[in-house]
Amino acid sequence: AGTRDGGEVPNLIRLTVGESPETLVAESVVELALQVDNASGELIGHALGRAMDAGALDAWVLPALTKKNRPAHVFHVLCEEARRARLEEILLSELPTLGLRRARVERRRLERRVETRETPFGSMEFKVRVLPDGEELASPEMDEVQRVAKEHGISAPQVLARLAGGA
Repeated sequence: AGTRDGGEVPNLIRLTVGESPETLVAESVVELALQVDNASGELIGHALGRAMDAGALDAWVLPALTKKNRPAHVFHVLCEEARRARLEEILLSELPTLGLRRARVERRRLERRVETRETPFGSMEFKVRVLPDGEELASPEMDEVQRVAKEHGISAPQVLARLAGGA
């Protein structure tokens, strides 16, 4: 503490040093973005699938209104630098756009893994994520839910309800 008298408010700082489990993985990735205002839903879905098949970490499409007040779609693709050039080539070839933007972005993601668990439907794969406080939460992979629903002749929501302990 210093020598200044601040009255009833102390003029010092408390520092607590400790350790916490590091459950967040930090990494640098590339985000590609482009907009199209003249593509069909089929073409948009096809391009999104091609990006994922080519190794995109994530890909999504959002509705937009462009500078000429035209309805459009904005594509976003996250990828590792090593896959950037190939993904740019795919997007520019598959979509009616004049160009794209790219930016290096930092992302933090939870630690995760895939586990096979026994369920009333047999073995199923679950995605397990580790929260910052160390707690683990598991969710069934949607592909597995769809497979089980088809095999048992029930809906995906029914599968999820039974896995959660519902009727």
